[in-house]
Amino acid sequence: MSWSITCKQNLLDIFILVVSRRKTTIYEYLRKNMEIPTKNWRKKYNFLDLAKTILDQFPTSTHVCVRITSLKLIGQLYIWVKHQPQGDWLLRCIQFLLTGLAEQGALKEQFQVVSAEGIEKICRRNSKELSIHHYELLQAVDQILDGLVWKPACNVLTGLSHIISECK
Repeated sequence: MSWSITCKQNLLDIFILVVSRRKTTIYEYLRKNMEIPTKNWRKKYNFLDLAKTILDQFPTSTHVCVRITSLKLIGQLYIWVKHQPQGDWLLRCIQFLLTGLAEQGALKEQFQVVSAEGIEKICRRNSKELSIHHYELLQAVDQILDGLVWKPACNVLTGLSHIISECK
């Protein structure tokens, strides 16, 4: 079975998982159903294609459920993002989540909650790496902070506080 077929099927399973609102995280689902071991998991499984698919191929015309699930998945890949030395994956993921925070429409609050949780996880886990970009992140968040609901605003500010605490 080719990677693209496997990747698409696993994305479909993840969408079903999120829609059914099970109490498991996406990473736990991936680890259990795709045989990702807890130790050395990044050596045995390549999340690169999955991240590329999500970050590059989901325009705003994509269905709302797919976009919200994509935001959740990127937020759950915070461990993978930390261990990617090549490329600008960390900043691309943050930008993707910031775009979700700024989403308008009927499901604005759901987009904000999911994006803010992902931003908090990524900022908490990658605070040292993001500390060199703290000024740009503060500017980006400042532009959208007034439009956020209380809980997402709290999550985003908590994530930023981890970054600022690493600044010297």
